[in-house]
Amino acid sequence: MFRRLFLGLSLLALAGCVTPQDTPTSAPASSTGSSTGTINVTASALWDDAVFDRDTRAVVRALDQASDARIAPTVFAIDGKGGKLVNFEIMAAHYKSLPAADLYVSFITTHGLPQGLVAGNDEDYALVDARALNQIFQPLNGKPHVIILQACYSGALIPALQNPDRIIMTAAASNRTSFGCSNDNTNTWYTKALREAFVQDRALRDIYQTTRANVLAFETAQGIPVAKQSNPQANVGRNMRTVWASPL
Repeated sequence: MFRRLFLGLSLLALAGCVTPQDTPTSAPASSTGSSTGTINVTASALWDDAVFDRDTRAVVRALDQASDARIAPTVFAIDGKGGKLVNFEIMAAHYKSLPAADLYVSFITTHGLPQGLVAGNDEDYALVDARALNQIFQPLNGKPHVIILQACYSGALIPALQNPDRIIMTAAASNRTSFGCSNDNTNTWYTKALREAFVQDRALRDIYQTTRANVLAFETAQGIPVAKQSNPQANVGRNMRTVWASPL
């Protein structure tokens, strides 16, 4: 398991992301150029509910279909069923051993709290805070990489994770929950919108904007008040502006 930073986590803390099965649809694709090269993708489900395992596979497939680059994927699962078994040491070792690539993409899906991501299950869980994430991602410093966090309150991690060579996309603002984490859903709402936004020749900036717009529109349609909507966020490091504006 990850480092034992246990919290008084209750079902109420996670209830904000349990929602009906309906999911958003995406807007039409824009048309730009296309990239080549290698994208190393690491997709990790840190909670043992099946919806998170489905999230990881959905994002890998969508990115593979949307990009002309060669996709080199690794999928991790906290229970070892939906991918390779993962814990702090395994994840840190994975990033240290990654081969050279033109771009690195890390997608993490799980529950979250304002203090960080939560890894585990209902009986055994731990906090994965910004310090732990920065240790895991340290081998990517100086390399172009994208971190996508699907979790409640994931925007709270942005200030501590900012890096000149890093793009960060989060499913929710620092003070908001995300939605759709019930196993009745094929994917979480954010992941559903994200995978539908991964369209051939679409820039990452447009993928983010389309994902955000569709999530907020769907939350509105489901009667979620604006003050409680997830409000997805993004942060672009100064060395990543060209990547942000270019097709993957």
